[in-house]
Amino acid sequence: MIITRYFFALLWTLLLASFTYTELFVSALLEPNVRFEDKMIELLNSRIMLLSSAGLVAMLFLDNFITKKIIRNNTQHSDFLVGIVIFSMIIMISMSVLAEGIGNKYVLPVGFNLHYLFLSFLVCLVVYKAETLNIKHISSEITRSKI
Repeated sequence: MIITRYFFALLWTLLLASFTYTELFVSALLEPNVRFEDKMIELLNSRIMLLSSAGLVAMLFLDNFITKKIIRNNTQHSDFLVGIVIFSMIIMISMSVLAEGIGNKYVLPVGFNLHYLFLSFLVCLVVYKAETLNIKHISSEITRSKI
């Protein structure tokens, strides 16, 4: 069950990311002479990608909120989920700050690649979505309370 949950979380996150990072992905596919890292730095310097990343986190958070309302699950978010959201926001802001530093020619560690942060950001979102898909079935509890 956990593999299925993470598989669908990956698909859902990639679908949302394809809308959110369209310019980045199209550039990676159609412009082979432009490095992925360079396009990311360009987008992060214009704050487009920071806004897109914040929108992606908000979409997943809203998706979880709506799902809980539909199934009438009033449980609070676990500390783990809140930690993932906070960590993904820290990564998101770090990407923007580091891209600005790279654009302004500040010295960064040798071998540092910004796309590692981007991938870890997406992994955080997949884990968040997968954990929110862990829905406790309460139909038996509702039936017991009506009896």
